[in-house]
Amino acid sequence: EQVEEFLSLFGDVVKVDSMEQFISMQASSCFMAPFYQALESITTWLEGENIKREKASLFVGSLVNAFAVDAKLQGGNGFANITAESQTPGGMNEQALKSLQNDKAFEALQNALTGLVQRVKK
Repeated sequence: EQVEEFLSLFGDVVKVDSMEQFISMQASSCFMAPFYQALESITTWLEGENIKREKASLFVGSLVNAFAVDAKLQGGNGFANITAESQTPGGMNEQALKSLQNDKAFEALQNALTGLVQRVKK
């Protein structure tokens, strides 16, 4: 309980029931570099659209901060609802999501997670 209390000073403490679950949660926390690389990719793309790097990275960081607040507020409900709410049928968010789905980007993400779990279990 003291450890949980201490860790709660830094954020939400999410308890798991087994080492297997812990390993899976740990794997999902290993997406810091891919996350930042996605932001860098967007920033670089904006630079290609004649937006100065400083403005592009400030914009992307601010945008992602707003996304993070929404993600935090969803509580333990998953992200399907905010995914649906964030797109207008026929709109640009829907187009971006479908493009990534068609390119199997989210399958690649899950495959990377599985690979991390397999690495830890060796």
